[in-house]
Amino acid sequence: MIERTPTGIPGLDEMLNGGIPKGYTVLIAGGPGSGKSTFAMQVLANGVSKYGENGVYISLEERATDIIKNFSPFGWDLSKIKIISMIPQKASLAKDVKYLSPEEVSGKAEEKNYLELNPKRFSVDTAKDVIIKEVAKTNAKRLVIDSLAGFSMQINDPFEIRQEILGLSNLLNNLGCTSFLLTEMPEGQKGVSRYGMEEFICQGVIALYNIRKGSERVRGLEILKMRGTKHSQKIVMLEIGPKGVVVYPDEELYRE
Repeated sequence: MIERTPTGIPGLDEMLNGGIPKGYTVLIAGGPGSGKSTFAMQVLANGVSKYGENGVYISLEERATDIIKNFSPFGWDLSKIKIISMIPQKASLAKDVKYLSPEEVSGKAEEKNYLELNPKRFSVDTAKDVIIKEVAKTNAKRLVIDSLAGFSMQINDPFEIRQEILGLSNLLNNLGCTSFLLTEMPEGQKGVSRYGMEEFICQGVIALYNIRKGSERVRGLEILKMRGTKHSQKIVMLEIGPKGVVVYPDEELYRE
């Protein structure tokens, strides 16, 4: 029997044969407006409310307070999710400069469920330190990193970017929680990853689509990969409504 992490997203766990295998790192790839961040936060919110699993949401592109405000219309209880933003004031790689640790943040901020860390310079190593510390501190079983573009945009050398992403993947595999890496799906090229290797180092890949059909856009979802378990291979309809993401496993996005 495979122990699974159910997403709690209507229709999706049916396609996943019960959920994502526990401990997997899953790449969530999609273009603008496809619902990547909503999908990921909903999985964390469901983890807390339905399955008693703590979650950590790390954003490298958006302030934590803005994230909380943007997701408030869905009515999710985010109070038990640790939301951390790590946005450098200056985009440059400097391994000798560390982020502020939670212990260095004021007591008032420490009482809240979010942290906003704004170093003068970016360090991949200290970003990893924050991930390790917060997952351990909250006993998190679910982790989101939003996004790989934000993680790697501070590095100019393509080889170093790939090495850092590989190192991040190895770190996540050793954390013991189910992790979700968000990434922009590049337009006009084959594959779903920006650097051509993310889909191979992750155990699962879920693609989200936001395509134009006539005079409107429709959303879809495809499970491209989920290692070691059966899953649906259909590209199906997805909607984002007042309560979040809903997947329709019997409604195919493309019909002949």
